[in-house]
Amino acid sequence: MATINFLLRSKANPANIYLRLSIDRKNVFKRKTGYVINPKDWSKKTKLPLSNDEDLKILKNNLGRLKNRIEKDFNIATAESIEINGDWLQNQIDSITNKKSKTDSDRLSSYIQSYAENLPFKEFPNGKQGVVPATIGKYKTLKIKIENFEKYMKKQFYVKDVDLKFRNDLLKYFTEVDKLNSNTAGRYIRFLKTVCLDAQMNGYPVNMQLQQIRGYTEKASKVFLTIDELETIQNTTFDRDALENAKNWLIIGCYIGQRVSDLLILTEENIIRLSRFPIDLSNPSLSTPSNVS
Repeated sequence: MATINFLLRSKANPANIYLRLSIDRKNVFKRKTGYVINPKDWSKKTKLPLSNDEDLKILKNNLGRLKNRIEKDFNIATAESIEINGDWLQNQIDSITNKKSKTDSDRLSSYIQSYAENLPFKEFPNGKQGVVPATIGKYKTLKIKIENFEKYMKKQFYVKDVDLKFRNDLLKYFTEVDKLNSNTAGRYIRFLKTVCLDAQMNGYPVNMQLQQIRGYTEKASKVFLTIDELETIQNTTFDRDALENAKNWLIIGCYIGQRVSDLLILTEENIIRLSRFPIDLSNPSLSTPSNVS
């Protein structure tokens, strides 16, 4: 008589949960269920998750339903003389967990593009429709970053590939290769989860670990200069023109409080002069700053 149970094959966190179907000594098949768990939450005795919290109870119930379905499908296949092997077991698991074949629309970068294109028409619970152009731009940037990540990893990714390992690999790429600061990297992870949740709502298969993925923000240090410190900088003379130019742009930026992208497109006509404003914008030596060392 066939037996079905579950097992872990790794002590790493998270560990994949495998389903083991044993028909006889020569026919034992093991396949990933798509579920994962922290090994410390796994019972070696029952070969099921512990019941320490609500999430673990849900996972235990899901595995129970999966086992019951496999047992039922196995009995039907046996009665119809269908060959039982590892491929059969994987197909049954995929069918039960609503997995389907990958298509171009399932590709992660393609779905992000589609999501961004539909944002102007998106309806929100508060009755508002659409988003500001800057929001659309953020998701288009996310698409570019995912495509660059694919080139770096030499692999295409699909919506259902977004699991905890993908999240960690992407964060490592963002911080070590793309050189993003921690808050920016965490923000892109939030954007990514939003896209995947939208895909799930539209019937696309997503990874079972999606709900465990979190973006994050870290409290940033606030650096500021006092008026006296700004005047000290302004009264400092540098030997190199490039440093003088950089100093002037720093003073302007501090006084008007604009982002660099806005600061560098300003003209003299944009400035309302105040008695304490220290820079003469009509000075022809005030050119767009370049990198200085």
